[in-house]
Amino acid sequence: MRQIPYLKSLFVSFSIVALAAFITIPAHAQGTTSSIRVEVTDEAGNRVGNVPIQITHVPTGRIQTVTANASGIANLRGLAVGGPYEV
Repeated sequence: MRQIPYLKSLFVSFSIVALAAFITIPAHAQGTTSSIRVEVTDEAGNRVGNVPIQITHVPTGRIQTVTANASGIANLRGLAVGGPYEV
């Protein structure tokens, strides 16, 4: 049986690439979180910036605090799934 040299080198190259890909792929645990976007306004409906916002996850009592940006917007990520929340 005759061997084809380029197929052998192609197989070796493919094996090295596959092994390198396997080694460098990190394992990540699956996780689910929630996020909330808050828009802070005054009575007239104008956005108010630089306001501290406190979010409380009612079932656990976990409190997270963030400050709204200059445009009155705050995004909170990594919150516990479900609610209710108090803002």
